[in-house]
Amino acid sequence: MVISAKASSSLSPEHSSGSSSSNCFVSRSKLFLNIKDGCTSHPENQSRKPRNSGLASCTSSQKRGPMLHSFQGALPRLPLPNLDKTMRKHLLSMKPILSHDEYQELEFFSERFRKGVGRRLQRYLTLKSWFSSNYVTDWWEEFVYMRQRSPIMINSNYYRFDTLNEHPTKNQAARAANLTYTSLQFRRMVDRQEVSPFSPRTKVPFCTMQYEKLFNTCRVPGEEVDRLLHWDDAKHVAVYCRGVWFKLVVHNGKLIKNAHF
Repeated sequence: MVISAKASSSLSPEHSSGSSSSNCFVSRSKLFLNIKDGCTSHPENQSRKPRNSGLASCTSSQKRGPMLHSFQGALPRLPLPNLDKTMRKHLLSMKPILSHDEYQELEFFSERFRKGVGRRLQRYLTLKSWFSSNYVTDWWEEFVYMRQRSPIMINSNYYRFDTLNEHPTKNQAARAANLTYTSLQFRRMVDRQEVSPFSPRTKVPFCTMQYEKLFNTCRVPGEEVDRLLHWDDAKHVAVYCRGVWFKLVVHNGKLIKNAHF
């Protein structure tokens, strides 16, 4: 997880990676962010009651239903489309946007492909589909993501907002703390497989493979192709502030408390 902080908040870098607590003092709002205790408290009034943060809390349901990966082995394989049907759909979709001569040329090359290299490639895909649940997953990950050279922050990586319509505080450190807290709550649900494996709209089980690399995963850049590194557990987040990266320990195996404003 990466948290970006503006220059208005002063953050001290962590000199020891084994430290179990980190404090961040924000002079503008006179708030202390204590990651070890997991709360943001006002130094002048420690007994102030917390207000509603306006953030959805990711708490596990009391009802025990199917676990996250319960249906993963029972899901159908990705079907391999028929070559002839695929070519007909391709020609049908291109006809409205091509001139008569361009469409005639496309028909000629499509028929050559269908009778030649297309048949051979279709046989390769058929063999691969027999030995994998999704014949396109590894190619998609490598050529669409790992070999993609455009900026990944807005093109590939997922991201979160703490809130869209309501801002319970303008203090960025406090908002980052609450964002970290709710993310760890959701990671806890994923680790315990407490997330429902059913689609909310159709109530049909969906593939949950993407949850496996949602947390504790780092993309390591390469010259031509990047690679993914995954850890069983991670106890820190990366904070980017004033052009400097900080390693911030956020938990020591115990559940942290919610952030208070």
